Amino acid sequence: HNVCVAAINLRSFRYKRKYGFTKFVRDGVKVYEYSLPVGGVPFSLYQHIACRCLGFLYKKIIKDGNKPDVVHAHFFDMICCAANVKKKFGYQLVGTEHFSKFINKDFEKRSQLIKRASKCYKNVDRLFAVSNILADVTRTECQKETYVVHNIVDCNTFTASERKVRHGRIKFVSVGRLSEEKNFSLLIDAFSEACKIRQDIYLEIYGAGELKDSLEDQIKANSVSNNIKLCGFADRAKIAANFKSTDCFVLLSSHET
Repeated sequence: HNVCVAAINLRSFRYKRKYGFTKFVRDGVKVYEYSLPVGGVPFSLYQHIACRCLGFLYKKIIKDGNKPDVVHAHFFDMICCAANVKKKFGYQLVGTEHFSKFINKDFEKRSQLIKRASKCYKNVDRLFAVSNILADVTRTECQKETYVVHNIVDCNTFTASERKVRHGRIKFVSVGRLSEEKNFSLLIDAFSEACKIRQDIYLEIYGAGELKDSLEDQIKANSVSNNIKLCGFADRAKIAANFKSTDCFVLLSSHET
C-alpha cells in the first residue's frame, strides 16, 4: 500500500521545532507536516486552524499524485478535524478513538465532549476504539457503532529479558503524558516520602506535557533532585532499552483507555 502521513503539529512554542510546511520520508513513509505554535486555545479556534492545515496538506498530497482511498485519523480532535475537511474533499474516513476523557466521569466538560463527538462521528464512515470501556461510551452515549482494536505492543522492540541484580540502587520508571490524570504529582510526593526511608531508590519519568515546569519545581521543593528525574519525551526504542535496566514500572493514572 502507498501510505502518506499528514501530521499537524499545533503544540506551543515551548516545543522547539521548524514552523510551516515540511515534507520528508521516514522509514519509507511519506510525511507531510504543518507546524504552528498554537498551544492551549479554545476548541473552536483549534479546530479552525487544524482544518486549514489539514486542507493544505491534503491538497499537497493530491498534487503529488497520492490521492487517498481512505483517511485514517487518531484521537478526538483530529477525528473532528478530518470529519470537517471531509465535507470539502469527500474522502472515506476511518477514526480511531483514544481519548481517555470520554471515560472520566469527573471531567467537567464531559457533556460538551459527548455532544461534540456525537455530531462529529456522524461524518465518520467507520469508528474504532482502543478499549472495550471506551467503545461502550461511544456506542451508548454518542450513538456510533464502534469496533474495538486494542493498542498494539511492538514485541520486536519490547522484549523480555532476564532480570539482573544490581547492587546499590533500585530503579523505578514511569511513562506518560505530563498531565493531571497521570497523577505524576502524587507519584513524586509518594516517592519523596520513600526517599526519607532509604536513599538507594531512583525514579525516572518519561514524557512531555503541560505540567513539566510544575513537576520540576515540586521535585526541587521536595529536595529529591538526586533521586527523581524528568527525562522528557523518548521514542519506543529508548524506553524499551530503559525497561531492561529497571526494577519496577509504576503507573498511577486515575484512568486509562
